[in-house]
Amino acid sequence: MSLLSTDNNVPAEAIDASNDVLAQEQTDSALTSATDASTVIDQTIQANVLDSITSNTQNSVSESVNSQISTLVSEQINNEIAAATAAEVVNNISNDLSLGL
Repeated sequence: MSLLSTDNNVPAEAIDASNDVLAQEQTDSALTSATDASTVIDQTIQANVLDSITSNTQNSVSESVNSQISTLVSEQINNEIAAATAAEVVNNISNDLSLGL
C-alpha cells in the first residue's frame, strides 16, 4: 500500500522514502510479534518439560515407596509365619513330652 500518491504533488523520491519507512515499520512490527510469539512458545515448552519431569519424578518416587512398603510387609508376614511355626513346633514338642513320647 502506498503511503502517498502522486496526486498530492509530492516528488516520487519522497513517496518512495515514505513507503520505505512504512515498509520498515511493518517489518519491525512483524518481527516484534514473531519474537513475542517465540517467547510464549519457549515458555510453554519449558513449563511442559518441567511438568513432565515433575510428574515422572513423582511417579518414580511413588513406585519406589510402594515397592519398599511391599518388601516390608512381605518381610513382616514371613517373620510372623516363622514365629508361628516355631511356636507350633515348641507346642508339639511340649505335648509329645507330656504324653511321654
